[in-house]
Amino acid sequence: MIRETAAVILIGFGVFCCVVSMIGVYRFDYILSRIHAAAVTDTLGTLLIFAGAILLKGPGWACLKILLILVFQWITGPVSTHRIGKVEVMTNQDYARFCHVEEGVLSEKARGSRKAASEPEEVCGEQEEVKA
Repeated sequence: MIRETAAVILIGFGVFCCVVSMIGVYRFDYILSRIHAAAVTDTLGTLLIFAGAILLKGPGWACLKILLILVFQWITGPVSTHRIGKVEVMTNQDYARFCHVEEGVLSEKARGSRKAASEPEEVCGEQEEVKA
């Protein structure tokens, strides 16, 4: 009985984190703010929900499988979030209006790709200017 109660509390807090994260994703305007709000689900929400599922299931192979899923989620979630954020900073010419990113953080490669993104693009054989 105590184990089930603790599992329900953990799952409830995990669902609460997911709901707060979902509200943040819809409330914020800029992509980096949305990514930050969504990262709460990747870390805390999944930990609490999976911990509750482990408590409900008890020791066994299912517990090990849930732990492996959690480890995989924790490895891939932050990496993909970081890459999406880095691409946004590298390609968005107007990011300084929304947030502060130190120039030393961007590498020469990133600066070069940002310069290349500001040049006119050729789309379907026609010359099209990229609006800054």
